[in-house]
Amino acid sequence: MGFTGTNCEVNAPADGCAQSPCENGGSCTSAGGTFTCECPAGFSGNTCETNVDDCAPNPCKNGAACEDGVDTYTCRCPAGFAGKDCEINADDCSPAPCQNGGTCVDGVNTYTCQCPDGFAGGNCEVNVDDCAPDPCQNGGTCVDGVDSYTCQCPAGFSGTNCEVNVDDCAPNPCQNGGTCVDGVNSYTCQCPVGFSGTNCGVNIDDCAPNPCQNGGTCVDGVNSHTCQCPADYYGLNCEIYIPPPDPFCTPNPCLNGAACVNSVCNCPPPYYGLFCEFYGGH
Repeated sequence: MGFTGTNCEVNAPADGCAQSPCENGGSCTSAGGTFTCECPAGFSGNTCETNVDDCAPNPCKNGAACEDGVDTYTCRCPAGFAGKDCEINADDCSPAPCQNGGTCVDGVNTYTCQCPDGFAGGNCEVNVDDCAPDPCQNGGTCVDGVDSYTCQCPAGFSGTNCEVNVDDCAPNPCQNGGTCVDGVNSYTCQCPVGFSGTNCGVNIDDCAPNPCQNGGTCVDGVNSHTCQCPADYYGLNCEIYIPPPDPFCTPNPCLNGAACVNSVCNCPPPYYGLFCEFYGGH
């Protein structure tokens, strides 16, 4: 209660707002010697002395910490989340971290790259070494590609992995009926009798050394020879001498079974005479 008037003669109720009891910008209304505070947003209490806890109940999601303000709050989002209430899972795939055509799968503060064939690594940045372990055989050199490899084969081999020994006998290089035996980047000809050389192209000289005797002339054949013999010589190598026939003894003029030798009739007894034509003593 208080007094008013020129001479303080009027008994009037005291002004409850005279001491500005409302805090934090509250509006004071006096009534009947008391007051009422109309608090601004974010405050409460008789004199607006209490900062309303905007974090009760906690509006922050996904484990975020709430910091109270004045008629507001702030959510401190854990890694991987965003938004006023940390309700948004941050897109860890933006911008795209996956290389070489990898597909990004978003997680919570993480991502996974699903790599295409031929690539590996957290971001598909590694070209998988298709040459490990080395698939090339027989000394081939492996050249890595993308989800592939190429074998550079040494001479004599072919195939994806150099696994094929090239058939050096196709087509058959051996001549004169020779048999081809395949090797590695090579071949061997097994020559028939009478031939020699890498491809059996050489007819062996059966006249070397000359097998013909007594001045015979050798004519080479295939694994054979022919001797052209001089007169009165015969045989494979002219080794046989046959003297020319005796003109007297050809045909045999001797009679009575006599043999004609060196132009003489050898008469059996008791025959005699040039032609053994006589019988008896003489």
